[in-house]
Amino acid sequence: MTQIAIHFDCPVVSVDRFCELSGMTKATVQRRIEEGRIPVLPKQGKREVVMVNLMGLAALGMECFQQIQSRKQAQSVTPRA
Repeated sequence: MTQIAIHFDCPVVSVDRFCELSGMTKATVQRRIEEGRIPVLPKQGKREVVMVNLMGLAALGMECFQQIQSRKQAQSVTPRA
């Protein structure tokens, strides 16, 4: 099994900071949040800042990585006659 170590200075960041880190535009980030592709913390009030959940994003990335690895392993198994 593959082990990956991930270090976060902070488990959550604002949308603006996430845009800086990722290089994505704010419109792209907002769209991906609406699509559920970027996880955010639930807001407690209307004026609260939207915070991107980096831990949740890392978990989603790990799920995708594991799915790709499973597919690769399934493809490498050759059927025997």
